[in-house]
Amino acid sequence: MLDRLGTCRGCGTTRYTVRELNICSDQVFLCYYCLDTKRRAKEMNPHIAHRDRLQAIRRRLEQPLDFPWHAHGIGMLRTYLDEAKTQRLNLWHQRMLNPGISTMHTHPRPFVSTAYAGLMTNKIYRRVDARAGGKAYREGIIHCGPCFKGIENDPPLVHLLLVLKTDVHPGESYRQPSRVIHDTAFEDGTATVMEWDRFLPDECASVLWPDGESWGDATRDITVEDITVVCAAALERFNAVWS
Repeated sequence: MLDRLGTCRGCGTTRYTVRELNICSDQVFLCYYCLDTKRRAKEMNPHIAHRDRLQAIRRRLEQPLDFPWHAHGIGMLRTYLDEAKTQRLNLWHQRMLNPGISTMHTHPRPFVSTAYAGLMTNKIYRRVDARAGGKAYREGIIHCGPCFKGIENDPPLVHLLLVLKTDVHPGESYRQPSRVIHDTAFEDGTATVMEWDRFLPDECASVLWPDGESWGDATRDITVEDITVVCAAALERFNAVWS
């Protein structure tokens, strides 16, 4: 890539620019400022710009029955913001908790989670030797999404220690590698967006529950009342931040 003086496609100013090839193999010239902005945006994986994302969230909260929602028994109502299913809006509410649910789990891929309303607390656990003082849990393996069939292994005994507890406020994000054991606490009306590089429907993750107890299944039905109540709670908290 060679410098040349020209008009930047990103900001429209005349600066020294660098040639890039877009997905149509056309030449696109960007200044170094726009290149750096693009690089940082790619690192954060915002396929929707911040302003557009706020609008996308608001539309779903104000007109929730126009969008497909799915329930998750760890306390979540969720829908996707993009067709590629790489950005998921999660709305948190006690109403969505299944009785006896096991909330501790891992994810099959790394992700970034950003809070847009309410307050979430992310708790990270580490596997330790039994002598290190960790609590005893059973670890089951499940397939995520439409391939879910329940626990697919004979759950081994593991010992876990809480090693990190982080409050996540609106506008704040955290990154989490795959296979990290965590669970979340939340205030009703909390809204977060999870992002990852790609959607793979046939992936495995772990679910964990205290030894001696039963695993709590997260599958559940959803009602129109669930959608309206949870979205109304999230909209109230969202407007308090982004009005």
